[in-house]
Amino acid sequence: STKVDFAKLTLMDALDLATLIEVEAHKRYMQFAERLGSRDVDDAGAVFESMLRQAFGNHPHVGDIRGRGFLWGIELVRDRASKQPFDPKLKLHAQVRRHGFSRGLMVYPMGGTVDGWYGDHILLAPPFIAGEADLALIVERLSVAMDAAILAVQ
Repeated sequence: STKVDFAKLTLMDALDLATLIEVEAHKRYMQFAERLGSRDVDDAGAVFESMLRQAFGNHPHVGDIRGRGFLWGIELVRDRASKQPFDPKLKLHAQVRRHGFSRGLMVYPMGGTVDGWYGDHILLAPPFIAGEADLALIVERLSVAMDAAILAVQ
């Protein structure tokens, strides 16, 4: 029969469109992957983790470093051994953001991360296209910004 059911045609059109969108997204992903070479975000994330742990793993005011891939958080504490947080009135997280921004680094500052009032964290989320040199620059600028912010509140 040549009779067309327009309700079914709409569903078929939607499926065709979804397929085309998926094919185009896969094509763009492959172009992105080609630009990166054989490196993927998990591999680069391991490099980023190593850089962060080397730079901040023994820092006297870093209580914890945690994350995965290109999403990492750094906990800032007054005392590393006891993990005593800084006084929330100091807004250390905001100070790190300000000092980082003045050096060309954007971080996501978070306060009250222990109990809603106490606790300072810095979240890092570099773009997926960041290379090792970019990641090293992020770590270097964060180190300077953290030290300047801590010095400013002590």
